Amino acid sequence: METSDEPGMGLTGARPSDWEPPAQPGIVVDDLDAGFLVERGARRSGFRIGNRVRAPRRLTGEMDHGIPSYLLWVGVGTIDGEWRRQDVPSSWGKYRRTVARASAADGHSKAVFSTELPGAGEWRLDYHMPVVQQSRKGLRFRGQTQGMLAALGDYDMVLEFGDGQEHAVAFDASGADNGWNDLGRFSLPEGPVRLVVSNRSSGELVLADAVRWRPADTLVLGQQASTSAVAMAVNAVNKE
Repeated sequence: METSDEPGMGLTGARPSDWEPPAQPGIVVDDLDAGFLVERGARRSGFRIGNRVRAPRRLTGEMDHGIPSYLLWVGVGTIDGEWRRQDVPSSWGKYRRTVARASAADGHSKAVFSTELPGAGEWRLDYHMPVVQQSRKGLRFRGQTQGMLAALGDYDMVLEFGDGQEHAVAFDASGADNGWNDLGRFSLPEGPVRLVVSNRSSGELVLADAVRWRPADTLVLGQQASTSAVAMAVNAVNKE
């Protein structure tokens, strides 16, 4: 609490705060950060006449940082494979604890976590999962708190980096821990990298909460790497 020089007197008015959230080991991209976006493509027609496709449907409802808010009782609208944002206490968050969620579909809509790696080398990638009460696939219950009851399965993930390179990433959400889950170790160049998570899954629900990059070994840092990026990389190595 800010106080004045006079005993018993509090600060009158306001002034800028120098408070910042605690530094996290590695580079974290949350679903509310600028590095997160949703890419929507054409959907294959349910009529199955040849390769007929249909344009993405218009999103409706109250928007929350670019995607609709999740509402438990809006019927079929929540099982259309579109990404929606939900407040979930067990999810990752700096100022709000939220997650982007989509019902399993055909892969037409993708959640993307993007960042810039400050150096070339070996990087570990972690994926954050909130608490999900898992049910048997096809068995549904009404009135579950937060609407977080679903059968989870394999996710469809692709790592994009370098000059158009791609690497499929395996992740079985049904066996995931609440918190950070290690997706593996990857040899990557300095520069932009994207983890693309589609709404295709062998389960019923796909969640996009946050990702974390941690250097697994000594990095070759680029000349353009910022002081803060280098500090985060060193901090992450020290906490391995």
